Amino acid sequence: MERDITHRCGHVERRHLAGYWAGDMERDAVRLERSKCTACAAEARRAASAAKADAARQQLADMQLPSLTGSPRQIAWADGLRLEKLAALRRSVPTALDQAAAITDARWWIDHRTASAAAIAATVDSGATAQAVSCER
Repeated sequence: MERDITHRCGHVERRHLAGYWAGDMERDAVRLERSKCTACAAEARRAASAAKADAARQQLADMQLPSLTGSPRQIAWADGLRLEKLAALRRSVPTALDQAAAITDARWWIDHRTASAAAIAATVDSGATAQAVSCER
């Protein structure tokens, strides 16, 4: 059933309410009313990601990072990922920081976006050079 929902942010969206029973659909509507609309939620996620990247950029201000390689979309995405992962490495495994910072392949950072700092440190400390690590797929 389609229904207009006024979200917490004040925006109105037409949403599909799932459920067989009317009570289920009403609970779904109330839950949606307590949340932000799709656009505001996406903007909040973007702002949080930008704030995280800025904090990481400030932590790594003393480092000269090489430019990333890849498509423009990959570079835009991987730049924030690399900053966050390098900041985490600086806090937890500083010995692997220089080796990880030398990885310039945007795809590598995207592929390892869910890896922990310890996992990235283990990958770069495994004896492979940064170039070999960046080409490994």
